[in-house]
Amino acid sequence: MNSQRNSAFEKFSLHSNPIELTSSANGRQYCENVGQKAAILGRDNGHFEAWVFPFKIVSELQFSVFIPRYQKLVSAAAIAHQLINRPEMTTLIFSHEIFTIRLHLLTPLQEPGCLLLFDVDTDTDLELWLQFSPELQPMWPAGLGGQYTSWLDEIHAYLIGEGSRQFYGLIGSLLAEPHSETPGHQLPDELMKFIIPVNGETAAKRILPIAVTGSANSREEAIERYKRLFASIPDLYEKNFAHYQKLRQDFVSIETGDAQFDLAFEWAKIALDKGFVENPQLGAGMVAGYGISGNSHRPGFAWFFGGDTFINSFAINSYGDFENCKKALRFFRDRQRKDGKIPHEIAQSAALIPWFEKYPYAFYHADTTAYFIVAMADYLRKSGDVAFVRESWDSIVKAFQFCLSADEDEDGLMENSAAGLAAMEVGKLLPKTKIDIYLASLWLEAIKSLMQMSEILQKEKLHSESEQLFARALASFRSIFLNPETGTLNFSQLLTGEKLSELTVWQAIPYYFGLIEPDDTLKQMSRADMSTDWGVRSLRTNSQYYDPLNYNNGTVWPFTTGYVAGAHYRQHRMLNGWENLAANAALTFVAEPGWQAELFSGDFLHGLETAVPHQLFSAWGILNPFFHGLLGLEMNAMKKEVKLSPHLPFHWEEGSIRNLRCGEEKFDLNWQRQDGKLIFSFQKEPGQPLQVQFSPALAPGTRVGNVKLNNKQHGFEMCDFGGDVHCELKFSLMQNAVVEIDYFAGVEILLPFPKLRQGERSRRLRFVNYGFSDGVFLLEIEGVGGEIYELNLRTDYQIVQVDGAKLINEGSALLIKFDEKNKNKYETKTIYFHLKNSSKKK
Repeated sequence: MNSQRNSAFEKFSLHSNPIELTSSANGRQYCENVGQKAAILGRDNGHFEAWVFPFKIVSELQFSVFIPRYQKLVSAAAIAHQLINRPEMTTLIFSHEIFTIRLHLLTPLQEPGCLLLFDVDTDTDLELWLQFSPELQPMWPAGLGGQYTSWLDEIHAYLIGEGSRQFYGLIGSLLAEPHSETPGHQLPDELMKFIIPVNGETAAKRILPIAVTGSANSREEAIERYKRLFASIPDLYEKNFAHYQKLRQDFVSIETGDAQFDLAFEWAKIALDKGFVENPQLGAGMVAGYGISGNSHRPGFAWFFGGDTFINSFAINSYGDFENCKKALRFFRDRQRKDGKIPHEIAQSAALIPWFEKYPYAFYHADTTAYFIVAMADYLRKSGDVAFVRESWDSIVKAFQFCLSADEDEDGLMENSAAGLAAMEVGKLLPKTKIDIYLASLWLEAIKSLMQMSEILQKEKLHSESEQLFARALASFRSIFLNPETGTLNFSQLLTGEKLSELTVWQAIPYYFGLIEPDDTLKQMSRADMSTDWGVRSLRTNSQYYDPLNYNNGTVWPFTTGYVAGAHYRQHRMLNGWENLAANAALTFVAEPGWQAELFSGDFLHGLETAVPHQLFSAWGILNPFFHGLLGLEMNAMKKEVKLSPHLPFHWEEGSIRNLRCGEEKFDLNWQRQDGKLIFSFQKEPGQPLQVQFSPALAPGTRVGNVKLNNKQHGFEMCDFGGDVHCELKFSLMQNAVVEIDYFAGVEILLPFPKLRQGERSRRLRFVNYGFSDGVFLLEIEGVGGEIYELNLRTDYQIVQVDGAKLINEGSALLIKFDEKNKNKYETKTIYFHLKNSSKKK
C-alpha cells in the first residue's frame, strides 16, 4: 500500500460518552449501528449484515485472524469478549493471547454506507480474513435476479451487480487483497473472502477500515460513495457524535437520582431517533424497529409503519423534536388513499413494486387512520405549528370522513368489520369481531382531537358536528363496553351482538385517554394473574385463551404496558404507574443493552425468539408514560398554557427535567425534598410568559399547611383522589419561579428501581389497592407464598398499630410474610395502618 493511502487511516481519538453501555459478549447479544440511510445489524460474536436502504448488500459478514507465525486461524466468534454500545458508534472487543481487536461499527448519519473499523493491538504479524455472502437484494417483498460479483483492483473492493445494471453494491478496503475467485454473471456457492495484512507498526498507528455501500442509480455513483466513506472517517464519526450529543443536551433530559432510570430514558430517545430513515426512492419517514433478517429480507420492522409512527410521535413531540416529527407525519399524509385511509405499512422496497396496487398490507389496519388525527392534534398542541396543520387540513378531514364511513350501524363508533384490524392481529379473540375497545377508544380520542383542531382553525361547523358526534359515540361506547356485572370493561362486541368480557391489556386505553371514570378494571390489571415484574400480560393467566408465547394472547408488550402505566397515573394509582414504567425502563438492560425488545414471554422474563430486538414503540413505553403519566404533562402552545401534575416517586429526593418545550418556549423543572417541604423551581428561557397549572401529587393522607410562590403566600386547592392527593395552584411563568409546599406527609411507599434478570419468574409484590380514610391507611397487595418482603415507607403520622404485617427499622419499613402453604403461588393480603397525628407535626 502506498503511504498516501495509508495516511488516510491514522487512528483518531474517541470521545468519552456518559451513556455508553458495556456488557460481556455471549455470542447471542444483538448489536447494531444505524444511520438514516444504512445499517449494520448483527451479534456480539462478530457476525453482521449490512444494508444500504432499501438493499441488503451483504450478509454473513464475519472475520477470522490468521497468525502466520503459528499457522493458526482464529475465529472472531471464539474470542468475542465485550460489547460497548454507544449511539454514535458500536464497539466489539475480541481478546486473544497475542492480540486484541476493537472493532468499531460506524454507520454515518447521512451517508448511504457503513464502516467497520479495526483497531488492532499486536506485536505479531497478522492477517484479517474477511468473509461475506453477496446479496444485493431489496427489502421484502421485492426481489432482483441475475446478481454477480467481481473484484475491482483500482478500489480494492468486490462489486455486486445485477442484470439490469441499475443496482450496485460494494464491499472492500483500500488495504485489502482478494482471496476468492469470482464467477462471471452469478453469485458464488461459498462465502467470498478478502485479506488485510497487519503488522505491529501498522497496528499501532492506523485503523484498518472496511466500507460497504451501494447505489440504486449507477456503478459510478456506488464507487464515488465508496471513496467518500474512506476520505472522511474521523469527520463522519464526529458528525455522529455531535448529533447524539445534541439529542442528549438540546432536547429533554432528566436527572432523577435513579441513575438506571435516567440512562434508560436517554436510550429510549436514541431508540426512537434511530427510526428516522431517508429512503432514496420514498423520502424521509419513520420505521418501526430493527432486527437481523438472516435468510429473509426483513430486517426487523425496518419499513415504514403509520400506526407506529403516530404512537411514537407523542413521545418525540414531548422531548421536543418537532422538525423530525413533522417529516414523519408528512410522509404518511402524502400517501393517503383517495377515500382518506392512511397507510398502515409501506415497505422500503415499495418503489420497486406495485405495493399499493397488488399487495394487501398497506391499508389492512383500522386504527392507523384514527391515530393520524390524534397525532396531528398532539403535534399541534405541543409545537404550536398551526401552519402545518392548516396545510394538512384537507388530509385530516378526509381521514375523519373515512372513519365516519366505517360506522355502518350509525351508532357513532367506527367498526373493525368495516375498517380493518386494531387490537388483535392473530388469535382466538380476533374472529367475528365487530368492534374492539382499542379501536373504539382511539376513535373517541380522534373525535376529541378534531374538535380541538377545528376550534383552533375556526372551522365552526365541523367543530359543532364533531361535538355532537362525540356525545353520541361516547353513549354507544358506554352501552357496548361498560359491564355492570363485573364492574370492569368488555373487550369487544362480535358481529352476532355478543359482548366479550375477557380482560385484556387493551381495556387500559380509554383510561389512558381519560374517556371514562375509574372502575375496577385497572385494579384487576394490577393483580398477579395479569401483571408481571416486567410488565402487563395481554391476557390473564386463567383465561381459556392464555398462551405465554402467543403474540396477542399472553405475551408482555412494553408498548401496551406503557399504556397501562399512563392509565394508572391518570387514575391516580401512582404506585402501579411507577411499577410498570420502571419495569419498561429496566428491560433496557436485560437482554439487548440499550434497546427495548418488541415482546416477552408471559411466564418467564425472556424475549421471544421471533421478537424484534429494537422495537421503537417499546421505547415509547418508557418516554410516553413518563411525560404523560409520571410528569402529567399537557400543553397548549397556541395559548402558551402548560399543565404539570408530577407524580414523583417518593425516593426521588431531588432532581431536574431540562429543556421542556411548549412551542418555542423552553423551561426546566427542578425539585428537592426537605423535612416537611417540597420545593419546585422553574427556570425559563426569555420569551413569552407561560400560564402554568401546577398540581403535584402527594401521598394519601397528606395535608398541606401553606404554599409559597417566590417566597410569598400563594393560594392553592387540595384534591383527594384516594390513591393520592394533589396540591393545585396556578401562576404565570415569565422567567424563574420557586414553589414551596409545606406539608404533613401521609404514607409514602418507597419503590426503588427494579433489577430484572433474564429467565426469572415474576415474584415481586403487586399493589392492588391503597388509600387513606379516617386515620386508616389500607394497602391491598399480592405476594408469593413463602416469601418475605421488606417495604420501605415514610410518614409524619404516628403509626399506632399495623394489622397484617410487622414494622421494623424504627417504623421505616414493613416486613410482610406470605403463607408457606401457598409456596410459589401469589396470594392476597390486606394491611391496615392505624395512624394518629405525630406529636412533632400537627
